Amino acid sequence: MSFFVGALYIQILDYIKDGDIVYLDISHAFRSLALMSFLMVQFGFGVKNKKFTIGGIYYGMLEVAGDNKGVTPIVDLKIFYDLMEWIKAIDAFKNYGHADLLVKLFEKEVDLQHQEKEIFNMFDLNLSLANMSALQKFIENAKRILPILKQHNNPIIKLVSPDIIAFVERMDVKQQSKFQFELASWFYENKNYALTYTVLVEAMVTKECEIKNLDSTNKEHREASKNDLWNNKIKPYKKIVGIRNDIAHQRKSDNINTKKNVSDLETYLLEAKKFINSN
Repeated sequence: MSFFVGALYIQILDYIKDGDIVYLDISHAFRSLALMSFLMVQFGFGVKNKKFTIGGIYYGMLEVAGDNKGVTPIVDLKIFYDLMEWIKAIDAFKNYGHADLLVKLFEKEVDLQHQEKEIFNMFDLNLSLANMSALQKFIENAKRILPILKQHNNPIIKLVSPDIIAFVERMDVKQQSKFQFELASWFYENKNYALTYTVLVEAMVTKECEIKNLDSTNKEHREASKNDLWNNKIKPYKKIVGIRNDIAHQRKSDNINTKKNVSDLETYLLEAKKFINSN
C-alpha cells in the first residue's frame, strides 16, 4: 500500500509546476498519509527539483467534533513542515557551514531586523567565495552586532547564533597568516577539503611574506615567497601545492588519490601549523 501511495505522489508531482502553491488535505485517508505527505514534499524538492511552496497542510479533526458542538475543527499542520525546513537548515549550517538555507528562512521572519538577516547572508556569501580579505572585513563588522545575537529573543537565532559567534571569535585574528590558517582548519572541520588545501597554501605563502617583512598583498612578493618555500622545501608546502593544483586545474597527476589526500590533510595541517607559529 505504501508503495502505491508513494507512486501516486510521484505522479502528482509531475503535474506541479515551479512557482505553484500547494495545499494538502490529509483528513480522509490512512493515518500514515500525514508522514507520507511530508516525505514526498521533501522528495519533490530534493529529487524532482521542484520549486513550489506549501500553502497549508490541513486536517479535519472529526474525533473532537462531539466535544465541539458537532463542529469539526480544521487545523493547519504546516508548522511541522516548517520545522523540518528549519532542521535541515540548522543541520547544514552546524555541520557543513552552509548558511544559504538559513538565509532563505530568515527572510520570512518578520521579527528580525535587516542587519540581523544581513550578517547571516554575508557569512554565507563570503564563505561560499572563500574570499579571505572580505571574510576579515566581515569579522570586523560582525563583532559590532554580536551583542544583538547574544541577547535576541527569536528561538532560532538563539539556536544558531552560538555557531556564528564562535566562528567570529575564532577568526578574530590580526596576523594574516594565522587568520588564513584558522580558516583552512575551519574548512577542514566542515569537510570542505578543496578549500582547505587552497587556503592552507595561501596561509603558508603569507607567512613567508611576514617572515621576510614583505607586503603579503603584493603579487610579486607572493610569487617570490612561493619560490622560496618551494626551494627551501618547507614541509608540507610542496605536497599541498601539488594537490591544490590538481584540484584547482583538474589536471592528471600521480597525486590524485582522493582518499589519501583527505586522510593526509590532518597531518599537513599539523605540519603547517608549526611553520605558521614559527618566528
